[in-house]
Amino acid sequence: MIVGGLVAQSAVAAALLGLTGGFGSAHAQLTVDVRGSDSLGIEIALDWEAPLSPEVRERLESGIPVTVGFEVELWRERSGWFDRSVASLARIVQLERDPWDGAFVVRDGSGAMRRDSLATLCRDLGRQRLSVPIESAWAENQAHWHVHASAIVRPLTAEDLRELERWLGGGSSSASREVLGVPRTLLSLVRDVSGLGATVVESRSLSFRVSRLGEGVVVEFAPRAD
Repeated sequence: MIVGGLVAQSAVAAALLGLTGGFGSAHAQLTVDVRGSDSLGIEIALDWEAPLSPEVRERLESGIPVTVGFEVELWRERSGWFDRSVASLARIVQLERDPWDGAFVVRDGSGAMRRDSLATLCRDLGRQRLSVPIESAWAENQAHWHVHASAIVRPLTAEDLRELERWLGGGSSSASREVLGVPRTLLSLVRDVSGLGATVVESRSLSFRVSRLGEGVVVEFAPRAD
């Protein structure tokens, strides 16, 4: 019984460690395109090649939730000085698989959507469209701008891990108790050091200028001449 218990504890420890690593996708690329709009703002198109690595796909299909985040920042370029961030926008979505029908559920602040297949889910994730409002004065000068974008995949959030600890621990909040033989201090160490297996991809647009056209905005790509 003791040997069997040690084997079970080792298996749980290995599984917990496996949840926090191996999610990188070194070849994933994020491209940023900036477009004008019919209102006072700019439209940002993010195209993300292979947003979910094979490891993340496997975990998601097995029922482990995944958090995906997108952030875009509008920067004003300043010659002879540091560029300045003037506006930003973020979108966070939670992905999970419905255990009843196998569909993939996408949740964000506006509600929930369902996708029948992982291929459709990845296609939608890889095509993000965000609108960033701008001030009228920004389009009345010859300033140069660029957009910095980042995307992150986090297979297990800190809150998810705390829930996992409570579940495995039978609901106990005792800091000294082990979780099926895995010390809570080890779980904390894995969480803090590994970053929960997050994958971050970053990119930026070409430099551009903005100008008004009626009620809308026109974007003109133009490198800054320093």
